[in-house]
Amino acid sequence: MLAASHDCRVEVWHLGYINGTVSNSSVTTGFTLITSFDHAVVDVAFSPDSTAIAVASLDGYVRFFSVNVNGKIPSILHKWKPHEGKRLSAIIFLDNLSHPNMGECPLWKWVVTSAEYNSEIKLWSCESWICYRTIRFKSDDSCPSIKKLTLDMSASFLLISDINRKVSKTIFFLQFTLCLFQCKIVFRLYT
Repeated sequence: MLAASHDCRVEVWHLGYINGTVSNSSVTTGFTLITSFDHAVVDVAFSPDSTAIAVASLDGYVRFFSVNVNGKIPSILHKWKPHEGKRLSAIIFLDNLSHPNMGECPLWKWVVTSAEYNSEIKLWSCESWICYRTIRFKSDDSCPSIKKLTLDMSASFLLISDINRKVSKTIFFLQFTLCLFQCKIVFRLYT
C-alpha cells in the first residue's frame, strides 16, 4: 500500500493491482481517493494490516478511515482532535514492526501525535484516548524550533532532531518500553 497526500486529499494505491504508468482516472481497482478535508493533509499512517489509515491535517484533526481499493469512498471510523485544535505535524503509531511474530504484539495501542512543527509531542492510548505524556520544546533564541521525528522499526526509540540547528548539536531520543497496559517513557537528550 502507498499513500500520497496532495493539499486536501489523500490517494491510496494498492501496489499489487497497479502495473506500469497509470493515473487515478484510468484505474478501476487498486486506487481510492479521500477528499474529506477542508485543510491540508500533513501526515498519513497505515495500520500494520493495511485495513485502516490515519490522516492528520492542519485543522487539528486526525481522521481514521477504513481502506478499500475498489474506488468507493472510505468510511470515517473515528475523528479526533489531539492538540486542542493546534496545527498538526505528525502521527506515528508505536507498532513493533520488527517483531518476528507480529500477531503477538499489540497494534495501534499507542500513538504519538505532534503539533506546531513537532514542538509539542503527545503520547496517547488508542483504547482510552487518554494523553499519557506531553513534551514541549521551546527555543531560547530567535531561530524557530522545527523538529523532524523518526521512529525505529521496533517502536522503541523516537529520534527528534531540529532542522534549523546542526544535527551534531541537538538530537533528542524518547525511549519507549511498551506492554499491553502501560507505556514507560525514558527521555534522553544527546547534544
